Amino acid sequence: MKRLYFTLLACSACICCTQHNTDIQQDDSTEICDTSASIGYNETEWAPKEFKMRHCEEWLVVNKAINLEQRNAPKPVDFAKIDTLVKDYITLKKISLPTDICQQIKVIEEICKTKFDFSDYDYSNFGMRIAEGTKHLFEGYIHWLYEKEANRVLEEAKWIDLDKELSLYQAMNTTLYNVCDSVAQCMDGSGGWIANSEISEPFSKFKTAMFIAILGSKPELTEGMDVPLSLFDKECKKLTDFYDSYHKRYGCMMQVKNPHLVVNRYKNAFHTWYAYRKATASKIKDAKLKEVYESITYSHARMHLLRLKNRYSDFGMVSSSMMELCLTDSCSNEELLNFDYEKKFEEYLKH
Repeated sequence: MKRLYFTLLACSACICCTQHNTDIQQDDSTEICDTSASIGYNETEWAPKEFKMRHCEEWLVVNKAINLEQRNAPKPVDFAKIDTLVKDYITLKKISLPTDICQQIKVIEEICKTKFDFSDYDYSNFGMRIAEGTKHLFEGYIHWLYEKEANRVLEEAKWIDLDKELSLYQAMNTTLYNVCDSVAQCMDGSGGWIANSEISEPFSKFKTAMFIAILGSKPELTEGMDVPLSLFDKECKKLTDFYDSYHKRYGCMMQVKNPHLVVNRYKNAFHTWYAYRKATASKIKDAKLKEVYESITYSHARMHLLRLKNRYSDFGMVSSSMMELCLTDSCSNEELLNFDYEKKFEEYLKH
């Protein structure tokens, strides 16, 4: 299989969590480790026991963060409280932070990724879902840190409408999810958890890139392309044609009432997002800032075209033979422009 982990949205992390929240104590490492006696934690069925035993301070932060999320549901997570948990942990561990705000957040992000990840300690479906949900929770916290600083900068120089930027991308992702859930049909079963993450991950990267750009730094981006809209539209049509022909040939796919409407909504959302990005770029006077902004646009536009060209056959749990049909992120722009999925698929069927 392409991946061994399972994904779920951050809300999944709070399932079955019933432990009580307490404040981190910075002056006694032994006391912070005693999660059952001194703090009164109740054992839960899903808790990764080996992780708790080996990394008790880290587990305390993770568990209390999950509790905070659960107690606040369905309201948004209070990331200010999670920030206190993480900063107290940093103080406890005597970790120094850079003065540059972007570098500081990157260090905190690395701490969250390496210290609070327990995915290697429980390979059950449920355990991996909880671990993945927890990862999304801390990703949300990192976005909160970036966004707080970005909004501070934008108060002085409002060169973009950040809320508009994020809402347009979210709208595009929502329509893409509907395409994958119906026409592409890659959201079924446990593979759907992975596919859902593969849809949401670019939005997470887009937000991070925008925050870093606003803060005056250069984000890490994949290769970009000024995607021809005529090509994008052509591929959208080919996607629905592929669905129609496959359904007629095999009749084993879930029948979608109006696949063309579903795909057209995604196509229109992409057009709207792309047009807005180009219009905004034309108004940016700072040359370096404009270059970074356009790089973000073209990186994500290319990503959407590549996935569309692959007909989303690389989403979810996929066999190695199916993966071989698809383009990889490292393909050249020329390969991307000339790629014909239907041709490769027909060749695959002949073998």
